[in-house]
Order: sequence, then C-alpha cells, then structure tokens
Amino acid sequence: PQASVNWRFPLSKQNGRVTQILEPVASFVVSPYGGNPDEIPNEDSIDLELDDTNLFSLSRFTGIDRVEGGPRFNYGLNWGAFGNNGGSTSIFFGQSHRIKSDDTFVLGTGLEDNFSDIIARASLSPGKTIDLSYRTRLDYEDLSPRRNEVQLTAGPPALRLSTNYLFFEAQQ
Repeated sequence: PQASVNWRFPLSKQNGRVTQILEPVASFVVSPYGGNPDEIPNEDSIDLELDDTNLFSLSRFTGIDRVEGGPRFNYGLNWGAFGNNGGSTSIFFGQSHRIKSDDTFVLGTGLEDNFSDIIARASLSPGKTIDLSYRTRLDYEDLSPRRNEVQLTAGPPALRLSTNYLFFEAQQ
C-alpha cells in the first residue's frame, strides 16, 4: 500500500511578449518498509536511472519485481519563459529525501543515501528549427557530475538532424 500527496503552485507573470512561470513542486509518499522479499527474483527492475522523468514517481524502479518503500519527500523547482512566437526556455532542479536509510538501491543509482543526487534539466528552443536540451545528475555532497546528457536537434520538419552526447557514471 502507498499513499501520496502532490503539491504544485505555479506563479505566472506576463512581461510584454514573454510569459514566465515559476513553479515549486513537492510530493510526500508513505509506504511500508521491506516490500522486497528475497523469494521474488529481481528480473525487470535491475536497471535504474534517476532523472527528471521519474523523480516524482511512486516507485522509481523500471519493472514490477521491486517496489520503493518507506516515507520520502520529493521537491523541485520549475522555471520557464515562453514567447508568443513559440520560443521557450525552461529549467528544472529537484531532489528526493528518504526519512530512514534503506538498502533497496545500490551504489551509483543516486538514491543510495537519505538525500538523493540533485537532478537538473535545461531546455532552450529559440524557434521552430532548433532545440537544445541538457540533463544532469549531480552528487548531492560535492556536486560532481554522475550523468550528463546533451541533445541538439536542428532543421526544418522535413529534414531534422539530431545529435546526442551521453555520460553515465558506472553502477555496481
């Protein structure tokens, strides 16, 4: 069993042809500890990557063989600027905090300590023909990068070119 409370408070400001949105985001999840008995083999939840897409998920495992237990608090901040002509810029920072230490997550996942690694994302789209995005996961103690991802997409819809750079720190 799980119970969760999600909270968002978007604040908007119009300045000429640009709208800015600042949105604090938080969630609190409560579930019992010890939901992963050794009798159930872990076949589909081995690979785990903490990022901006699953920071606020009820369980951050990719499959159903493992569940995330215990109370935890997730929080973050979204900021975006959106132009009337379609251009946009957005930034997100977030982190998770578990109340009690839990050995559910192995070293290198970003969730092995009470405080998770810091998750960040930045996107820049000045027009319809170019998109640039950057995603990272930083060690919460010394801010060293554990993951970096840069993606650039450019060109008209009929001839869209894309390039990516990925760096992942090795997991156990």
